Amino acid sequence: MKLFGAIFFSTILGWILIPFNVFGIAIAFGIIAGSLFYGISQLLSIKEKLTMISKHLDIKEEKVR
Repeated sequence: MKLFGAIFFSTILGWILIPFNVFGIAIAFGIIAGSLFYGISQLLSIKEKLTMISKHLDIKEEKVR
C-alpha cells in the first residue's frame, strides 16, 4: 500500500510540475535522481552491516561466477 501511495503522490506531483516546463522538469529529475542515490546509499549501508555481522558469526562468502 505504501508503494501505491508513493506512485500516486509522484503522479500528482508530476502533473503539477508539467506547466513549469524546464524548471518543473529539473525539479522532477532532481527528485528522481535524489531518490535513486539515496536508495543506493541505503543498500550500501545494509551491505556493510551484513558484512560486519557475517564476520562476527564467521560466515564465509560464496564465490559467484
